[in-house]
Amino acid sequence: MEYSYQTKKGKLFDIIVQSPEMEIKRKLLALQASFRVFDGNYHELIQYLEYPHEKSENQEVLIDETSRLLHNFLASAGSLVEHTRVIVKKLYSDMHQFRKEYDLKKSEELVKNNVQNFIKNLRNYTLHETLPILELQNSFSENLLLNIQIDVKMVKESEHWQSWEDSQYYLNKLGDSTKLIDLVKKYYEVIIVFYTWLTERQHDDIHKADLEKLQEMKKGIM
Repeated sequence: MEYSYQTKKGKLFDIIVQSPEMEIKRKLLALQASFRVFDGNYHELIQYLEYPHEKSENQEVLIDETSRLLHNFLASAGSLVEHTRVIVKKLYSDMHQFRKEYDLKKSEELVKNNVQNFIKNLRNYTLHETLPILELQNSFSENLLLNIQIDVKMVKESEHWQSWEDSQYYLNKLGDSTKLIDLVKKYYEVIIVFYTWLTERQHDDIHKADLEKLQEMKKGIM
């Protein structure tokens, strides 16, 4: 090993930085960071939709801001999925015992989930075609909360929607539109359950010894 420092603590620092335990820690932190971005975009969107707006507000501005927040939410949802796939692949080989458990859990909780599949396809539609929100779909309920609708009819008119085999049944059940806030909340509930399970398994079981060893190593440079 090549050392950046010649002092005892400096060499220990190099050992820690280049240790497999630190590499595991980096990957776990990267996954947490990706989730925080997703979580932040979710709460920002929900807070905007639940905020009591005035009827006198410019509705074009309301639609534009909702579209921006929805775009950020969908993009971060996609990033979280891809980041998780890459990190899990790097941490656990196909033969790793947890990899099998993870794949089964993902299949049961995400791959077969109608809301998750619809959001996945809605994300692709939004990023590659257009935002499915129209001014005419913006209405106010009695308490002046935004009632933004996803234009399901517009989505169905896309030349790509017929390829959404994992979403067609759910999409057909929605009619011509669906309330954005309800859809987003349902999706978040699915994701939060899955990532709570994943985080707890990683930190409390699989990598508990690695993280504890890393913490002990760090005590030597404090």
